[in-house]
Amino acid sequence: MKRNYKGLVFVLLLLSHFLINSFAQSLSFEFNNTATVIVHGFSEDTSHILMTRYKGFLPTDFNEQWKNSDVYKIIRDSSYLFSFDISCPTEPYLIIDSLWIPIFLIPADTLWISLNFSNSQNPIPNIKFGGKLSKINNYYWKKYLKFGENLDNKRGELIRANLEIPKFQTAIDSIYITETNFLLAYNSENLLPDWFILYKISDLKYRTAFEKIYQINYRQLYLKIIDNLSEKDFDFLKNTTIQNEEAKSSIYYNIFLYEYFNRLLINEFKDLDLATRRSTHMRRHFRLADSLLSNEVKDVYKTTIVHRLISIGLLDEIDSLLNRVDNVFSNQKYLDYLKGMYVHKTSLIKGANAPNFYLPDIDKNYKSLLDFNSKIILIKFWYPGCKACQIEHPYEDSLVYNFKDEDFQFVNICVLSSEENWEKYLDKFGSTGISLFANANWQKKLTESYKISSYPHYTLIDKNGKIFENTCKRPSSGIENDIKQLLNSHP
Repeated sequence: MKRNYKGLVFVLLLLSHFLINSFAQSLSFEFNNTATVIVHGFSEDTSHILMTRYKGFLPTDFNEQWKNSDVYKIIRDSSYLFSFDISCPTEPYLIIDSLWIPIFLIPADTLWISLNFSNSQNPIPNIKFGGKLSKINNYYWKKYLKFGENLDNKRGELIRANLEIPKFQTAIDSIYITETNFLLAYNSENLLPDWFILYKISDLKYRTAFEKIYQINYRQLYLKIIDNLSEKDFDFLKNTTIQNEEAKSSIYYNIFLYEYFNRLLINEFKDLDLATRRSTHMRRHFRLADSLLSNEVKDVYKTTIVHRLISIGLLDEIDSLLNRVDNVFSNQKYLDYLKGMYVHKTSLIKGANAPNFYLPDIDKNYKSLLDFNSKIILIKFWYPGCKACQIEHPYEDSLVYNFKDEDFQFVNICVLSSEENWEKYLDKFGSTGISLFANANWQKKLTESYKISSYPHYTLIDKNGKIFENTCKRPSSGIENDIKQLLNSHP
């Protein structure tokens, strides 16, 4: 008999407010802990590799980019330990050869994983999990065995295809139903924890809602496509809870709120240039958060907004915000987290020597920072596929043109890419200024020395090779005025 899983989803969501308090407690933010995974591997040969990859939401090390562990060869009968700087539930990847297997972690917990490659004819190992999250991680493993990476890949393909809104929403809904039905079918036979069922259903729902509203906003604000939108295109919002305490630690809930607020502000934003939108960004989003959110949900959302602005170098308002005596945050831990991030991002202080590099350009000629002595230097760290990096292209072109007769040099440093993909990108889109490539070793050095935690990352350096500002404003946000200031102070 076919089960009505859609109806069960609805019932579970209705019950969510009446279930155990441990749900909300399990998913609170903890900024002083890490999660640990201990993998015990057995293999007759050394041909199998093992590593992890993850991206944290409000991570404890302030680095919100994807982080890769060291790569290990599984040696016959050995154990490997991996640490994760996470503050809330996170889904890293356990990478075994070509398999990207999602796992589920929470702060201050240890997950044990046993890998057995005793069957040399089968490239997929026998996997067993241990620890209090073992049942949950077995669900992720069974889901991977059934779908692989197909569902996530399909979501990405739909977003990149830029379909008309009704077609896009129908396709995204189909994926949501598939994932939710699998979760509930699995639970009917394996009894996952109630708090996890509610968390995961909520997470899937907000991910789908985020993708729908993001597509609408992106087409209108950035692609300037005028869709004939009807009320039906926004029907999904009627069944999407805005104030949801249980979902506060979900990244998809918070980025849904971000895009939803952008939608509410679209009439205010649509006639503003990008620099003005960004300079008034925090004030406008805080206003909506104060109106529509409450308690810890509001604190978390405001933290994500300030975190975003620190990451892109809009520090002017942040300094005064972090030192205000009025109650911007009801919970001190979020203010302390942001203060820690601010110190981390600005620790490469003004006047310090800029870290050097020695990197090849497209013609295999190596360049170092010393080659640009006596010039004002704006460095951009970026990677192919970064949409925020691409948005800056026309502003960078304008910047280089405006200062073409001045002692100014714009330097692009590509990271998180193969050299082949970098060259293909430059061949397709061209480049502004001098373009250099950082291999994995240089990427690690530069990420650490320039305190890079988001992309694009810009650093402004004076004529003496000293830091003027690390994590400075982007070209779209008014860095031109700082460059003028430097040129005028160094005739």
